[in-house]
Amino acid sequence: MLRGLTKAALRPTVEQLIRDLVADEFEGEALVKEVCCRMLRTIGNMPPHLGTGMAALTLAFEATGPVWHRLPAATRKARFEAWRRRPVLKDWVTFWEKMGVFVYWSVLEERENA
Repeated sequence: MLRGLTKAALRPTVEQLIRDLVADEFEGEALVKEVCCRMLRTIGNMPPHLGTGMAALTLAFEATGPVWHRLPAATRKARFEAWRRRPVLKDWVTFWEKMGVFVYWSVLEERENA
């Protein structure tokens, strides 16, 4: 499980990733915080060798240059695309694209069926 300090450090980045990858496209700002919590829980529940790596890469993404979640949208998109082109980091990008969308739609479906 992710410790409180790690979750607090990850939260702004994860929220912005969800906004950029899903919420902006699907007008889902209302779900961002809930999806963020679910994503943090998902990472925290991964086997340590996976979850620790995913958390570390996400923190590194935030730390590479100016504070990522405060950058303009075009700059964030360019940095995300740059990571997609790097062999070691493209799997991290793929994780966020696929898992972020999956969790978003899962949360939306749960709310609609409640």
